[in-house]
Amino acid sequence: MEDCTPYDTPIPVNHKLHSDSEGKDMDCRLYRAMIGSLMYLTASRPDIMFTVCICSKFQAKPKESHLIAVKRIFRYLKGKQRLGLWYPHGSNFDFNAYTDSDFGGCCLDRKSTTGTPMFIDNNATMSITNNPVKHSKTKHIEIRYHFIRDCAEKRLIELVKVHTEDNFADLFTKAFDRTRLRFVIDNMCDELIEH
Repeated sequence: MEDCTPYDTPIPVNHKLHSDSEGKDMDCRLYRAMIGSLMYLTASRPDIMFTVCICSKFQAKPKESHLIAVKRIFRYLKGKQRLGLWYPHGSNFDFNAYTDSDFGGCCLDRKSTTGTPMFIDNNATMSITNNPVKHSKTKHIEIRYHFIRDCAEKRLIELVKVHTEDNFADLFTKAFDRTRLRFVIDNMCDELIEH
């Protein structure tokens, strides 16, 4: 893929990835190796996390359409080689977190996708994307609610509503067009920088 043409986004906005039971079977080992490499890379490239998580669902029986989607991620990375997270040290502790959920948005199993980027010292970013089942979302909700409320009352945390246009967590729950992807990446508080 060294001579491939780069893409501007890792996945189309209206992607149609599904189990594709009629598609041509692909080599599971090759597909898993590609996904494994991309999963490792998401530690410094949260811009591909949503797409990699979608593609990782097909590791048991990958089809040609899934391999094409994974190759698109590599083509996107080829065009954005200098983009990544920078982890400097030595500043005052500051913690900010954003969250976004796409309830029932997974076209495969209708589960919800939740994304949470966390900024520590305005320098380091960690992120999580998962597909929780309904039970785990509602289990112990009273305990979770009261814990957060108590922390807010004690001024240990500050809860601030962030408009969806400025919510960096969208990067982990949605596919974007080129303009929106560039906007989110450019505005992630200098955590995701060109170097």
